[in-house]
Order: sequence, then structure tokens, then C-alpha cells
Amino acid sequence: MANVSLDSAMRTAVLAKDELHYPPDITDMSSMSFVGKDMSKIAKDKVMKHTDFSDADLSGADFKGFNLQGCIFRRTILNGTNFANADLRWSIIEQVETDEASNFDGADLREVVRN
Repeated sequence: MANVSLDSAMRTAVLAKDELHYPPDITDMSSMSFVGKDMSKIAKDKVMKHTDFSDADLSGADFKGFNLQGCIFRRTILNGTNFANADLRWSIIEQVETDEASNFDGADLREVVRN
């Protein structure tokens, strides 16, 4: 089965920018590199809600089935990143870099803010 691109997945998402509230306890992982990492080894419960991945390199990272609600992806490199079946609701996805290997198949992108 072919990977689903971010643009394709967003066509089915309901976008809403109003009333986004982020808790003060956002985990800062900005500017970090997780190239090729199986993220389930970092977060065994597959929950990384409210994490700031701004300016991070997540190329080839595997977030399959993760709860990533309310995360921030600004200027983030997502080439080959696997977000299949991930929950990205209420996240901010702005100025990211993706390619044909990036996979958003089954990702929940409702109420994502994307510019």
C-alpha cells in the first residue's frame, strides 16, 4: 500500500484554529534529531502529547500509532517519517518538510492548524 501524504490526509481533516489551548507543561524537543529512531523505545506508552518539535529533524522516525495531540511541528523535517494511525489532533504543523516516503495513512488530523 502506498504512503499517504500530509496534503492528502489533510483533505479529510476538519480544520479549526479557534480556541487552541496548550498547557504550560509543553515538553521541549525543539532542534533535536531523532533521525531513523523507533520512537516507541523513547516513549514506551506511545504518548508524546504537547511536545514541541520545532526545528527538529524527525527524518525516518517511527511514530506509528502514537498519541501526539497538541504537538508543535514548526520548520520540522519529516522526510520519511511514519505517522500511520497517529493521533495529531490539535497540533500545529507549519512550514514542515515532507517527501513521498512520509506516511500519514490513518492519522487523525482533525483540528490541526496548518499554514
